[in-house]
Amino acid sequence: MGREIAPFGANTKRTHTYVKWEPYMVEVLQRHPDMTAAELADLMGLTVESVRCARKRFGRWPGRVDGLCIVCDERPVWRESAKARAMRLCKGCYIREERRRDEERREHAAQRQYRHRTKERS
Repeated sequence: MGREIAPFGANTKRTHTYVKWEPYMVEVLQRHPDMTAAELADLMGLTVESVRCARKRFGRWPGRVDGLCIVCDERPVWRESAKARAMRLCKGCYIREERRRDEERREHAAQRQYRHRTKERS
């Protein structure tokens, strides 16, 4: 009957095998943010590079579960605004932060314009 065909990918050389990160592994990773990648790799039986990549993918710190504002810790995060959600702020704290940033931008713009005007006069 001839030669049997090898399954797909059977003749390719792979030096590393991929380990799927299960939720409990991510939990261990995030429960020990103070440990180095080498220490976690020894603890979990993985390579240092896989721990580093997992930290990039899942983060060193666990996300907040309660969904409260990180500034006032009283009101829920404003879900309708993508920026407020990314900054994990409630509506009031987000508006206050945006006003502060706008004022800062205006001050920097005034300083830039002043430097530009004085440079032209010189």
